[in-house]
Amino acid sequence: MLDFKFLRICPAHMPSRAYTITVIGLLTACAAGPGVISSTPFSPLNSPLVVVGPSPDAIATQAATERNIIIKLTVLANEDATREARRLTPQPVVTPGPYPTLVFPPTSTPRARFDAAEHGGTPAGSGYITQLGDNSKSALIRNTWVEVSPDGLELTLVMAGGPHDYTTGTSGPYGFLLLYRSRIDSVTNEVVALQSRVEYRTPDETGILEVVGADGEVIELRSAGGKRYFFSVPERRWLLQGR
Repeated sequence: MLDFKFLRICPAHMPSRAYTITVIGLLTACAAGPGVISSTPFSPLNSPLVVVGPSPDAIATQAATERNIIIKLTVLANEDATREARRLTPQPVVTPGPYPTLVFPPTSTPRARFDAAEHGGTPAGSGYITQLGDNSKSALIRNTWVEVSPDGLELTLVMAGGPHDYTTGTSGPYGFLLLYRSRIDSVTNEVVALQSRVEYRTPDETGILEVVGADGEVIELRSAGGKRYFFSVPERRWLLQGR
C-alpha cells in the first residue's frame, strides 16, 4: 500500500490530468491485492475498455467500393491503351474518286427486272439524271442519264464527262459521253452486257460535259465552256438542235 503521509498536493504543483489518471490506475491495481494481476483492462473510470470495430455491413460496403474503383481504373486504362494504339497505327491513304465506281453489268446476280428508281436521281425525259462513276482513272464523269425500258428488261446508262488527268487536275479539252447498255435474259434472268463504254465525243472542244435535262430520249448537255449540246440516245448521234 502507498503511504499518503508523504504525498503533498499543492495547487501550484497540481499534477496533470494524465498523471492523476495514472495514479488512480495504480491505486486500483494495488487494491486488487499483492501478486494479483487482472487480465481485464480497466478504464480510468474503473470500467472495462470496449474496442468497437467496423460492422460487417461497413466492411462489405468498403470492399464493394474498392472493387468498383479497381474496375473503373481498369476500364480507363484499356480505353487509353486503345486510343494510343489507334494513334500509333498507320492509317491507309484513300484517294476518293469524283463519284462512286460503277460496276457493269449492274449485277452478276440473276434478276427479273431492272428498276430505274434504284439509281435515284431527278426525272428527266424518259429517264433519270443521277450520279454514277466510271471505273476509268483517265475520265471525269459529272453525272449520268439512266433509262429502263418499259418492260424492265433493258437498262441504258449515258455518262457525261470528259478526259481528266488526276495528276495535274486538268480536264478536257473536249467532252464525251460513255454509253452502257445491258439486258436481262427473260428465260434465265441473267444480265447480259450489250454495249460497254462506247464513247461519243463532242463535235468541238469546249470542255467536259454535264447532263442538264432531257426530252424523251434526247438528252441535253452543257459543256464546261457553257455551250449546249443535244444527243439522241436511240440514234446514237449529236443533233444540231433539240426537238
